[in-house]
Amino acid sequence: MKNITTIKRFVSNLTCTLLAITGLLVLSAPASHAASGAFTFSASTYLVVEGAGKVNITINRVGGSTGAATVGFRTGLISAVNDQDYVGMPLSTLSFASGVTQKVVSVGIIDDKVIEPTETFKVLLSAPTGGATLGSITSAIITLRDNDTIAVDATAPTVSLTSPASGVALLSAQPLTMAASAADNVGVSKVEFYAGATLIGSDSTAPYSFAWAVTSANNGSHSLTAKAYDATGNSKVSAAVAVTINLPVPDVTAPTVSLTSPASGATYTSAQTVTVAVAAADSVAVTKVELYDGTTLKETDSAAPYSFAWAITSANNGSHSLTAKAYDAAGNSKVSSAIPVTVNIAVAKPGSFEFAVGAHTVSENGGYVDVTIDRVGGSDGQVSVDFRTALGTAVNGEDYVGVSQKSLIFVNGETWKTERVGIVNDSVQESEESFKVILSTPTAGATLGAVTESILSILDDDAATPAPPVVNGPVKAFPGAEGFGTDTPAGRGGKIVKVTNLNDSGAGSLREALYNTTGKRIVVFEVAGIINLTSPLVIREPYVTIAGQTAPAPGITLSGYGMRIYTHDVLLQHLFFRGNTTLVDQDCISIQPSGTDRPYNVVVDHCSTAWAYDENISIFPGYTDQTDQNITVSNSLVGEGHYGVLIGSNATRVSFLRNVVLSTVERQPRLGGATYAHVVNNLLYNVGAYEFSAVGSTYGPDQVSYAGNSFVAGPSSRTSVPGLGTSSIQTGSKIYVPVSGAHANTSSYNITSSGITSYMVGTPPVSLDGITITPVTSLQATLATSAGARPAERGTTYGDSVDERFISEILTRSGSVKNRVQPAWSDKPIASTRDIDPLLPANPNGDDNGNGYTNIEEVLYRMALQVEGK
Repeated sequence: MKNITTIKRFVSNLTCTLLAITGLLVLSAPASHAASGAFTFSASTYLVVEGAGKVNITINRVGGSTGAATVGFRTGLISAVNDQDYVGMPLSTLSFASGVTQKVVSVGIIDDKVIEPTETFKVLLSAPTGGATLGSITSAIITLRDNDTIAVDATAPTVSLTSPASGVALLSAQPLTMAASAADNVGVSKVEFYAGATLIGSDSTAPYSFAWAVTSANNGSHSLTAKAYDATGNSKVSAAVAVTINLPVPDVTAPTVSLTSPASGATYTSAQTVTVAVAAADSVAVTKVELYDGTTLKETDSAAPYSFAWAITSANNGSHSLTAKAYDAAGNSKVSSAIPVTVNIAVAKPGSFEFAVGAHTVSENGGYVDVTIDRVGGSDGQVSVDFRTALGTAVNGEDYVGVSQKSLIFVNGETWKTERVGIVNDSVQESEESFKVILSTPTAGATLGAVTESILSILDDDAATPAPPVVNGPVKAFPGAEGFGTDTPAGRGGKIVKVTNLNDSGAGSLREALYNTTGKRIVVFEVAGIINLTSPLVIREPYVTIAGQTAPAPGITLSGYGMRIYTHDVLLQHLFFRGNTTLVDQDCISIQPSGTDRPYNVVVDHCSTAWAYDENISIFPGYTDQTDQNITVSNSLVGEGHYGVLIGSNATRVSFLRNVVLSTVERQPRLGGATYAHVVNNLLYNVGAYEFSAVGSTYGPDQVSYAGNSFVAGPSSRTSVPGLGTSSIQTGSKIYVPVSGAHANTSSYNITSSGITSYMVGTPPVSLDGITITPVTSLQATLATSAGARPAERGTTYGDSVDERFISEILTRSGSVKNRVQPAWSDKPIASTRDIDPLLPANPNGDDNGNGYTNIEEVLYRMALQVEGK
């Protein structure tokens, strides 16, 4: 065929041949594909019995077998479970050599003992190689037929009733518990309980029981049985148990009830109490009767005769439908026929409350302001309204006498009242201040009117408090200070430490201010009230001023334990101390050494003490290695307790000036041996022992100047008690105690005891220069208004009740010694606060006017004058 040109191009496995002579194009498939053949299962379904152990699956290679070829084979899930019903085969490769046309694969069948329905799984062919393809059947279903049989259970359970016992009689309402014992060769599925032929309950869980709730409807004889079932449906009935039920028949008869008063159609035109009477009866007993006004329950009565007091006012105006509902013990009830009544009472006009004017102005020295409250728009009936004061720029207790809450009662027809509010006439120059009065909470139908708040403005009438004079020489601890140690600077020039709460300890407490601050410091207060001390308050760091006058009314009270001063240069002013007579050996104020610490330059001014177990105030050096203590106690009020004041042996340069001591067993004051002191202008009242004051001990001779003191006997004092006595006074002592002249002392009886006469001298052994001495004739009047922590507040809302009682007992010559007996005391229930920053100078430690006192000291001075009433 030399003239034939053949062109071959393979497209999609086709060969193209062009015959050049004829122009004919011949297409033909490659012989190699057809010769490789295709893989197919011999059948699309197979059936096998579970006990056959395996199933053989035939895979044919059809349409050719030229060349080696492979095909993938695996099992697949349908309803049969791999490894429970058959042995599954993961994807595996079946290899066919050239010329091989058939292979058989065996799949294991699992012969279990479980009765189950016919199940299926499948086998699949995939991924042929060697030019072979997949044929027509690539997935076949294998059906598994179960070969297990069911064993038939024909045995019935056994059953018997174990409760109740045969012959039981049930006479009271209660559940009747039926219990059965049942067993089966396979298992009990349930137990039914019957009364006669009536199924009354069942239980499917052992122990088998049922609580039959019987009532009187079940009264009579009953034959009880139990019927047990197993899962196959076999059943057995127990032997019968006879029981009798005889329960009381319940009361189902409702009471009878009717309203007998008021009359149907009654009309009331005035406020009154209407008696509503009810007749009720029952076959057993009526337990209660309820009265209804429409659907509203008004009252209940449980004792015959049944009646109700219906109080009517104009608020009840309108039509009313009254009914009574009676009950018996069984809960049966009956509602009576309704009785219509009408209330038509003229409506009262209690009125509204308001202030007559919305603003008042009063001069500070006016003493009070009268505020008028009007009742407008009606005055029917007795009503009330609450009246109180409220803070403004004026300070309660310092500028006015506050009213916390007061109910003003207006009787029928009363149309106005006047309420008086006290104004405090202080001596501090200040700008115009104001506070409010407020009305609230009207009662009995009254309301609030247009003006429920009124502003009360206080016009100051004080001249400016002069600044302390320019000091020539040492600057005193505070202006006007006198006595030994008053040259101390105390906290002058130091930091200002604020006390912001009444806690015993912790941030903002007084203990924190004294314990955790060092260096010069001035302690001020933004809070007032009682600080309950759980241990003594100890001052160990020197150079401190504690300014109690900075607290708002009613000031600071230290209760329980007292204060111990172990250091030097301390100024303590305007504090109350209330001890506890159960705290052994505790003083209100104790000035004493501790270790190597020695107290000196200490001033206690304008303080109030009471009820210490030992001394109210003790100054007890205890050592001879210190020559001068320089200690002053002045303008203080020391009342009640075992001892008053002790100035211990070796105390030198001690001043006891212008104090009041009353109703102690002794020591008003007591001076030990080797003391150097002056006792000036003190009012000493109602001592209980052998003398008011005493000097002397074995420590050495004393030098003491008594001037301008008043020894006043009281109800607890012994007859002819001397003012001054002695105990172990030593040779060389010099005691100045004149009875005439400018320094005269006075006494209810003798000024001195006989034992001190030989030690008396005519000139003061301790100089009185620089000490102001008030004539003893006016001493009581002076100290009654000036001694103590905050004398200006006595007689006001915030006055200290203990100090007020002490002064009253002195003026009336009453009272008694409280020897370690603490009276009931609940003073100062109000704890108040204020921001002190607006009262402090911008430059506290500067001296803007050049008088020697710092700016903060001048503020403290003015605040002290205010609480002292000067």
